[in-house]
Amino acid sequence: GFVTSDSNLPPEATLGDVLDLKTRTGHSTVAITDDGTAHGKLLGIVASRDYRVNHTPDDAPVTTFMTPIEKLVTAPENTSLHDCNNIIWDNKINTLPLVDAEAT
Repeated sequence: GFVTSDSNLPPEATLGDVLDLKTRTGHSTVAITDDGTAHGKLLGIVASRDYRVNHTPDDAPVTTFMTPIEKLVTAPENTSLHDCNNIIWDNKINTLPLVDAEAT
């Protein structure tokens, strides 16, 4: 089903912040929003494939390694669960951000 993200950080966050949040929530994908909340403007996401522990410095800003929104597969906020599942399958992705018209 649809889940409101509880793994969000602002663009000023670092890899250390991502790793701390991942430990607290158990989620491997973090949304980077302009205000660090689930309802802020989506700027990008950080997934495990975006960094390497012991290679990417803990103080590296997320903006230097996140996948920016321009490169993300997203869907409009009113997309059905069925259609979302098809988009996820077709694009071989784990996360599909639903965005409103203001995000595009």
